[in-house]
Amino acid sequence: MTEREVLSAIFPAHADLQPILKRLREKYGFPEFGLADIDFARVLLSKKDFPWEDIKREIRNEVEAHPENFPDQMQDARRFIQNQTALEDPEKYVQTVGITPQDIQTASASVLRLMKPIDEAFTRYVDDICKLLFVYLTTGETEDIPLDWLGAVYTSSVMGEPIVVAMASRLSNPDEIIERFTAEIHKVFGRNRPKVTPGFGNMAKYLRRRFEGVGLHKLADEYIKLNPKEYTGPRTGPAFRDYRRKVIEQLKKSLKRYEKKLLELIGDNSKT
Repeated sequence: MTEREVLSAIFPAHADLQPILKRLREKYGFPEFGLADIDFARVLLSKKDFPWEDIKREIRNEVEAHPENFPDQMQDARRFIQNQTALEDPEKYVQTVGITPQDIQTASASVLRLMKPIDEAFTRYVDDICKLLFVYLTTGETEDIPLDWLGAVYTSSVMGEPIVVAMASRLSNPDEIIERFTAEIHKVFGRNRPKVTPGFGNMAKYLRRRFEGVGLHKLADEYIKLNPKEYTGPRTGPAFRDYRRKVIEQLKKSLKRYEKKLLELIGDNSKT
């Protein structure tokens, strides 16, 4: 399982999204979509007369109504584009909205952050041309053109977070781009980043359920039901109870370990 698959499995348990899901479940009588409710969930999802479009709109309204869920820099930009006029007729929008000097400073800073990589690339491009011309002018020899002319790899910032960007043209050598891209990732984020193991992937759904408040005993029952080959004896008696206790204890240890790995993967300042 990849990082994307693990984060996808855990994403609905995000602390900011749980209240939205709770309100909609209560309003429409949705089950929690756990194992015990899967048959009911299938019946519910098959209903053609259910107000699915209304539910989609409510989800969107709920998400958009809580800008604190988004990075601060995204909130600054969002304030300027909530009115569609801001995109279709910027001049008119500026005239009709009270924009303070602070607003202008904030917007200018955001634009300059986006422009910085472009300015740096232009400077490098001019420097490279000058160097090539100087070498040829003074020696009559030619040098290899920079790799950046055929494809670029650089680090930028999106919503305050560093991001490594790779761009390729039709003349790019994919192997060279991949090598430079990998080197830049190691440079920016380090080589010893947490990796998603098969065990992490297998525990992702249990970790999500734990974040949603499901108890260890119920998780153990779900695990036993999904892994019937681990214990083939009768589901009663001391032997089964001993096996179930071991499952609970193992889940407890594993969930604690993988919660720590998750925070390492997404950052300790992230909310889950």
